[in-house]
Amino acid sequence: MSEYLAKTKLEKMKTREVCFPAEDLWELQCFLLEEAENLLGPRDPSFTIYQPVYSPEVGPNIRFNENKSGVFVELHKNATCYWPTLVYQMAHETIHLLDPRPGPSTCLEEAFAVEFSLFMQNKLGHSMYMPSGKYYEVWRLMHLLGRHPFVVGKRIRENCETFHTNDLRKMIKLFPHIRLLDKSILPELISEF
Repeated sequence: MSEYLAKTKLEKMKTREVCFPAEDLWELQCFLLEEAENLLGPRDPSFTIYQPVYSPEVGPNIRFNENKSGVFVELHKNATCYWPTLVYQMAHETIHLLDPRPGPSTCLEEAFAVEFSLFMQNKLGHSMYMPSGKYYEVWRLMHLLGRHPFVVGKRIRENCETFHTNDLRKMIKLFPHIRLLDKSILPELISEF
């Protein structure tokens, strides 16, 4: 989808008075995934990405199909009719689609999910939901890695293949200045969220 067509379509979605139908969710998901790959590198192509769904009780999160060959975003029902919440949830979960893994994510992956969510909220022109609690803490730590988070993120994914890395040696090699600042930062970022 061209940038112009995407923006036009997204502008129409933002002003809609009714809830967002499934076909619009799929278009938004494709747009966000393309943006994420442009900023952070290609996704793992071994997984099929399916259309997002709303859940009455859980979400936002990603969920795998039965045989674990595909994955989809499960949005909380509070995103059904409110554009800022839809973008916030879907953008955050889109980062988890780059390298899907069952089970908990790393603090590093959650930090980049927060960063991408904030970036897309700003790009699509509305007030931002700011992170809080542990999400804020890992996002703050990730910002210590470098001034340009998406350059840092792409570098991590190129050298460690995924945000799920637990290879402290590779991370120290990528960010030697962090060890001088505080030896606990890199272990914290590669730990389970």
